[in-house]
Amino acid sequence: NGGTVMAWGNASQVNAASGGTSSKPHGLGVIIQAATMTVDAGGTVTGAAKGFALGTGPGAGGTQAGGGYGGSGANSTGLGGLPYGSATAPTALGSGGGTSNGQGPGGLGGGALKLNVTGTATLNGTVSVNGLDSTGWEGAGAGGSLWVVAGTLAGTGTLSANGGAGFPGYGSGAGGGGRIDLAQVTNYAFAGSIQALGGTGGNRRGFTGTLVFPTGYFNTFAPAKDITLGHGQTFGDVTINNGVTLTLDPTSAAEQTFTFTSLT
Repeated sequence: NGGTVMAWGNASQVNAASGGTSSKPHGLGVIIQAATMTVDAGGTVTGAAKGFALGTGPGAGGTQAGGGYGGSGANSTGLGGLPYGSATAPTALGSGGGTSNGQGPGGLGGGALKLNVTGTATLNGTVSVNGLDSTGWEGAGAGGSLWVVAGTLAGTGTLSANGGAGFPGYGSGAGGGGRIDLAQVTNYAFAGSIQALGGTGGNRRGFTGTLVFPTGYFNTFAPAKDITLGHGQTFGDVTINNGVTLTLDPTSAAEQTFTFTSLT
């Protein structure tokens, strides 16, 4: 209730399961195992900015560009960092934004968190693996990894793996979104906000990361909160209620098709 649990990443770990190699490690974060887990409103579990440092990681941004991970970072003087790792069972750290001669302290990528809860995880607070915003000329960091395995996932809080924002007026690129996987939740009852957004501001915005939901989640879909999807999906019957926004933000031509049985 108002407290914070902070989870650091280890950028030197190869993490072969994610596709890392000795020359390009993907890094590893923290696993939290519990019979039950509760994050009250005002409480925070965070791996934000606990990933790869400025200018490092397999998706590091070029000069002043945003770091990539689930989605590409935004271009600037150099090219934005590219995606890597896996949308399912994600464990890699987010990459840092690109450096510049006038670099500030920003640009770190998001960390990696796995919540392994055998019973009920009630998340009314914030669980975040966001990338760090740029504070000047350097690019912003990419979002990291959030993987939830639970008997029941409930609550009305916020789960986020957002890319960091570029710095206005300096031409820095924003970070790409990270990766969130909720596919291994047996009883899905979460009514909060889920975000893997690309950062905004600066020179250009970063690309949306990946969200993976339990099988059948989109068969009858009526989101309780605004949600942005960056990769093509096949839906059943979808209802968008008053005050809720579904944003379709394809990251590439190959991901631009969203198929609905019905849309109301």
